[in-house]
Amino acid sequence: MATDAEILVTCTHAECALKVRSPLLDLATVILLYPHDGIPGYEAARADKRVVQCPACTRAGRDGMLIYVDDHLRQAPPDMRTAVPVVFDAVVSVWKRALERLTVGGQAAEYQPAKTGPAVAHRLNVRPYDGHLLRPGNSDLTRQYGDAEPGVVARSMHVRQLKRDLLYLAYYGNRERNVGAEYGGVHVFEATLVGAILALKFDISFFYGVPTTTDLSQTMVSDAELRETTLETFAKPIYFDPKLPDNPIRAIAEALVYPLAERLRALAAAHAAYDRGLALLGQAGAEGQAAKKAAQLRAQALTALRQGMRQLPQEVPALDLAALQTSKAERKARSLAEVIAHPQFKDVPREKPDHDPWVDFVRDLELVISCDAAPEARRVAALAQVLTDLAGDDKLRKQFQAPIDRYQQYAAVIAAATPEQLADLRRIVGGLPETFTPYREALHRNAIVDHATAFYILAMLSEVPIGSARGKVTKQPGRKLVYHFPPNIEGEPKDLDAYADLVIEACKDGGVFVVPPFIMLERQKNESGYRATDAVGDLATSKDEKARRVPINGIDWSNWGRKGGSVTKYAYSELFTNSVGRVQAEHPGYLGPLVHSRGVGGGQVTLPTILAGVSPAGRGKQVDGYEWVAGIPVPSDGKMPTPGNWMGAESSCARARDLLVSKFTPNQASDAPARNCTYGKVPGGKRYECARCLERFQLSSEQPLLAANAGDASYHCTAPASRWPELFGAPLAVDSELGRSEYPCSWLRAVMRYAGGGERADARLFKTAREIVAVGKAAAGTTSGGAPEAGEAEAEAEAPPDAKGKPGKKSKKPKKKSAPLLAMEAAFARVRKQL
Repeated sequence: MATDAEILVTCTHAECALKVRSPLLDLATVILLYPHDGIPGYEAARADKRVVQCPACTRAGRDGMLIYVDDHLRQAPPDMRTAVPVVFDAVVSVWKRALERLTVGGQAAEYQPAKTGPAVAHRLNVRPYDGHLLRPGNSDLTRQYGDAEPGVVARSMHVRQLKRDLLYLAYYGNRERNVGAEYGGVHVFEATLVGAILALKFDISFFYGVPTTTDLSQTMVSDAELRETTLETFAKPIYFDPKLPDNPIRAIAEALVYPLAERLRALAAAHAAYDRGLALLGQAGAEGQAAKKAAQLRAQALTALRQGMRQLPQEVPALDLAALQTSKAERKARSLAEVIAHPQFKDVPREKPDHDPWVDFVRDLELVISCDAAPEARRVAALAQVLTDLAGDDKLRKQFQAPIDRYQQYAAVIAAATPEQLADLRRIVGGLPETFTPYREALHRNAIVDHATAFYILAMLSEVPIGSARGKVTKQPGRKLVYHFPPNIEGEPKDLDAYADLVIEACKDGGVFVVPPFIMLERQKNESGYRATDAVGDLATSKDEKARRVPINGIDWSNWGRKGGSVTKYAYSELFTNSVGRVQAEHPGYLGPLVHSRGVGGGQVTLPTILAGVSPAGRGKQVDGYEWVAGIPVPSDGKMPTPGNWMGAESSCARARDLLVSKFTPNQASDAPARNCTYGKVPGGKRYECARCLERFQLSSEQPLLAANAGDASYHCTAPASRWPELFGAPLAVDSELGRSEYPCSWLRAVMRYAGGGERADARLFKTAREIVAVGKAAAGTTSGGAPEAGEAEAEAEAPPDAKGKPGKKSKKPKKKSAPLLAMEAAFARVRKQL
């Protein structure tokens, strides 16, 4: 007689997890997994020939019966052609039961952790991902998992399952899915998944108190532990070293590549003016030159040098080529093309390559390796000679001193560079792959999904507390619940137009607009494309799950690489995301070493870590009633959080409106009151008709009538004071930048605050205003071209300069309008009928 451990179990229902699982579970394991269901052993079932109700189907509301696969059935097994991976290998997970039974509507409804009865322990029993130590390079195409040979597991899709699990935990976001889609639908353990695992490991260890180890054997779960240990008591360490080395490429870039490239780029832009000035000074000093003509030439030369000086920012990038001597970087004789093509720097395809800092880094490297000290040495010497020649004329020398000093500040270090230093710099660039290799290997080692990490993922999705009192999350003493997305969000808009209508309604109070709908529509279109949720889609592990909706999750990574002179947080990069070992002595973990923040829902409301004891003093300790870990809400009182922007379109629109209003409201009570719409005060104007209002300010001309303020994230109107009654319905009270500030309204300042401050905020003002004007014209049928896409406008505005400092060429070929842009135009037309 066969023992229960030798009998396999399947089910009569085609969608049952016990049927679709591969390999099947044995009867002894099923009995252990469902200890309260009275499942008979094989011998007992044969004795009374009873029909055994499937426990998994019972919990899912299905009619399914267990099939005991004995020797007879092994010779003619049930149809397994529909076998697909289950959500977790531990098919009894609490979360799976909740997934089958529970949906969350578009409203911010509370939902409780699923319960299966008092004091029910969840034994480990089966290793997630079939026990494979998933690691970078694994692929569902080759079926290579861990260190196993490709193709050894015929039916498994473990990388897809891992991505899906991380999707529900908010560690695998929309940007990561976009990158993953570039692999042609094949699920690969690529760089973005490396970042997701590293971020997860950091958070559960630092914030939730899960222990860590650098001994992989300590994370392994034995067969005996599978039978005896429960998720509620599981406490093994994860394989993770919180003190990973810092990225060596970053040190080279920030000390040498970036400052040298910035100087060379600025000097290239100034060369023409300085060369013209030197030539004019040469003519002025020519033998026999008339004094009056010489004076005119010197005046022209001074003008040229001052023009060149304006190309050289006052803040000179710090550069010390002597640091080459102490650099521990590898050196190799290799061309830049060979560096770029090296496997260590193989470019990961992205949905939006213009967001990739690698492009700008390569341009900087091109400047660095082509650096020639000789021309700069000649210019520096010629300019020094000018001051020597003017030694007897203090007034004239003083006039020339400033532009000459500025050039020398930029060029002197380069002019003094020895051939040996420049050759060494080129060899350092050639050796970048070897310098990067040990760091990248450390990332890949720590991104292994060890047994312990896999079980913690299972526990988090099963709403079983993890960790210990060592974690920074202190409101849950001891073990702590970790957030996961609701299993499904129902009642979402059927199309983009329906979503846009929700945006419009969110701008009203009692049927009256209290928030400018055109600005809200522009913000929602460019933040999320008029959607708050996305389908699980190709990450689903069953047919019915594909259509289930989860919140749109935009993860902002703590990157150091530049894009157009600024840092891009667009996607995780092994090269440009900060190392896990980044030191934050004052507020450890606040802007985490990997994830900076998360923007979720239709308005992409974004939050970093907001946690007592971690956030800086003076920061709020809660937002929307919750603490946050890297933008993920922290459960409390045994409940999963339900922040509005995480719960579907309607509540997401309301939360995005509240965010816009908060940016419109002054930061402090002592600040000047916010200025509401002024267009309704002028003849023919309508309150909140932003498109026609902004059309008056010549935004497409070289001298628009709006300009950024100096020193703060605001703006002012530059129109003549005489036009104030015409433009704003009242005369200008105080003719100063402050007196002109935030005309026509403070809502545009609110838009600037979406981009923070500085040049990014200034650019955001004009991008938003120009798009609103263009879409307004298209909606009225007054233009055939319509508005440019936001991404297209940004690409043109941020076109990088070439090696000589000249602006990059802009593409003039119009792009086909996207669905969100067409929806925005249609929404503008509907709004105008309601104003």
